[in-house]
Amino acid sequence: MYVGPSAFSGCPSAAAWCSEWWTSAVSVLIVALIATRLPETTAPSEPAPYAAGPRKSKRSGVLRDRPYLALSLLNGVLIMHMELLEVGMPLWVMNHTQAPAWTTSALLFTNVLVAIGFQMRVGRTVTDVNAAARAMRRGGYCLLSASAVFALTGTLNPLLCATALFVAVVLLTLTELLQSAGSWGLSYDLADTARLGEYQGAWSVGTQLVRSCGPFLVTLALSALDATGWLVIGLIYAVAAGCVAPLSRRAEAAHHVTAPGPSGMAELCVASDGSVAEVPIRAR
Repeated sequence: MYVGPSAFSGCPSAAAWCSEWWTSAVSVLIVALIATRLPETTAPSEPAPYAAGPRKSKRSGVLRDRPYLALSLLNGVLIMHMELLEVGMPLWVMNHTQAPAWTTSALLFTNVLVAIGFQMRVGRTVTDVNAAARAMRRGGYCLLSASAVFALTGTLNPLLCATALFVAVVLLTLTELLQSAGSWGLSYDLADTARLGEYQGAWSVGTQLVRSCGPFLVTLALSALDATGWLVIGLIYAVAAGCVAPLSRRAEAAHHVTAPGPSGMAELCVASDGSVAEVPIRAR
């Protein structure tokens, strides 16, 4: 678990910065040691039956899978919770609340603890495309609630403010876990198994686009609109999360590849659980 400089934003002394770099170095070494204990995996000797026969053409591919591309962009919007935690929350605590300066560090550590404690539990709830869409929708509800709590903290006394901030960060962390689990589920379950690398690359485009401009947009919204900025961000996020389910259903309906069957041409329809059904295509 990497602990970045933001965790020590409330302690500007030289000793605090030295502690930060040593903590970061130790955390990276711990992750490296954990990685050495992971079991080795080997690639399957034979491709999956439905991945061996798809007919590829210059006109096929992820660029023609519009529902998948739309979901990748939508997922980029939903990854905004990272900017809210890393940029928006520290700026808000320092400039708009009466909470002590060290509160930011405690809130970031709270995020780490909640993520460690609930990541596996949340991940187990995502078993198919529908479950992934539901997880992202629930994440939208959590972020909208977190935004409302953040908006209230600017008017509270230090004790109530700190308590409300911890509640908001817990909700924001739940958003992170739900969005992450849903994103992994959709990106793989809706991808063409014959072009998995191509699809995964396209899925990351939306994330990188939003992450490149996210800090600026979050800073602008909170600086110009104050508490209203939190509500605007929360509403946009909730609406975007609600659009995932219809788009994922459309993508799942279009998720099939064409391959030669025993009696001519057939469609290999891939379900979200990995099962394959061969549907003959009538010759024209």
